[in-house]
Amino acid sequence: YARDKLMESGEAELMRNRHLDYFVQLTENAEQELLEGSALRWIIRLEAESDNLRAAFEWGMETNVTAVLMMAHSLQYFWYRRGYETEGRKWIAQALEQIQGLPAVEGEASRQRLMVTAKAWQAISFLATSQGDFSNATTASRKCEELARQLGDKRLLATVLAFGASSKMMSGDHTYADTVVEEVFSIARESNDPFALSVAHGMIGLDMLLKSQDTKTANEHVSKGLALLKNTPHHFWQTMMLFGLGMAARFQGRFDEARERFGPLLDIFH
Repeated sequence: YARDKLMESGEAELMRNRHLDYFVQLTENAEQELLEGSALRWIIRLEAESDNLRAAFEWGMETNVTAVLMMAHSLQYFWYRRGYETEGRKWIAQALEQIQGLPAVEGEASRQRLMVTAKAWQAISFLATSQGDFSNATTASRKCEELARQLGDKRLLATVLAFGASSKMMSGDHTYADTVVEEVFSIARESNDPFALSVAHGMIGLDMLLKSQDTKTANEHVSKGLALLKNTPHHFWQTMMLFGLGMAARFQGRFDEARERFGPLLDIFH
């Protein structure tokens, strides 16, 4: 009834645009918070706003697909941590298909479109990996990589190469990591970004552990990655890196070590 009355007033488009703008800003604010110690508070808040978020996505698909992709990238960790990967991938896939059909733009507008598209592919790669859909994760990583190179975004490139290698490793393919390791490290250093460099160290360490290569050096890589994250707000990735060490021990049958590594994580995950 309220919606019908709003439509009758002739102000529906104005209100829905304002509603969309609000949730673009909200999700942008939430993106970093979802990686920090305040993540649970933000997850609860976003959960409560689920129907509003869906309404914003629906309107954005009609009027502002760039806004949809911006929200989608910001929400990937929320979708992951609530098990909403399928819904997230659906919105992103629809938006990517739609943005490809838009008229060409130039200058800064063109760069912004490329950037949101690249980040959307990165989000699909992350969500697909979470679901064990390694084939589509690899495809999405490659599309993101191509755009990151085009944009010259070293942080995004280093991160997506490392994530892509991790996805390949989890699917049982350990050869890809060997081909990109030097490039990942080089780009990560050039980006001067501690997160990108920590992801690179984590990727190499995990790869070496899964291949049972030089456990001491592998743990040194992971320790360096954790040290780089120590003074950053990336609590989520610190925890996931520690979790990766436990999983590597578990896959190799070192169950006592796995239990020892998983034990301290119980309280953190809680």
